[in-house]
Amino acid sequence: MSGAHALLTGVLKDKMGFDGFVVSDWNAVGQLPGCSNASCPRVINAGIDMVMVPDDWQAFIANTTKQVEDGRIPMRRIDDAVSRIIRAKLRMGLFDKRPSQRAGAGDASALQNRALARRAVRESLVLLKNERNTLPLKAGAKILVVGKSADSLPNQAGGWSLTWQGTDNGNADFRRRDHPGRHPRRRGRGQRQLQRNG
Repeated sequence: MSGAHALLTGVLKDKMGFDGFVVSDWNAVGQLPGCSNASCPRVINAGIDMVMVPDDWQAFIANTTKQVEDGRIPMRRIDDAVSRIIRAKLRMGLFDKRPSQRAGAGDASALQNRALARRAVRESLVLLKNERNTLPLKAGAKILVVGKSADSLPNQAGGWSLTWQGTDNGNADFRRRDHPGRHPRRRGRGQRQLQRNG
């Protein structure tokens, strides 16, 4: 996606009218052909407004500046990216108060808001095409669940969940305290049963 102009600019920004800013994934730009984490005019031209290259940011800034100067990145693209970022900051009131002065700043309990987390998941679900009426799954159907993530809640949740990359967690860390009757280990046994029956 980081280099997909047709989707980032053509669909998201132009067709859908998105006026926020687009951030690349962590070191994603270096995974594109002809790019590195230190240099990738293609992603800026595609519509990425802010680039996450935590170890190569100084080189990325220097290279991007040269690419604007030599015409590989139009200045209007930089103006658009900067305008989008400043607009978002204005909407959030970041020019009125520093983040540390805002309500809730430093309150770690805000990160444990399960209702808000569930809402975020519901509103960011990916829709899949329901070919041959596969969904909804039939009651009593036998389904084979395989792969390293079949019984791994950390793999299913991924990074940026309980820990930064999710690699420090086990299934027990995801126990739902608000639903004591459900437990990851029970689900895991069910999945193994499905594998045997499948």
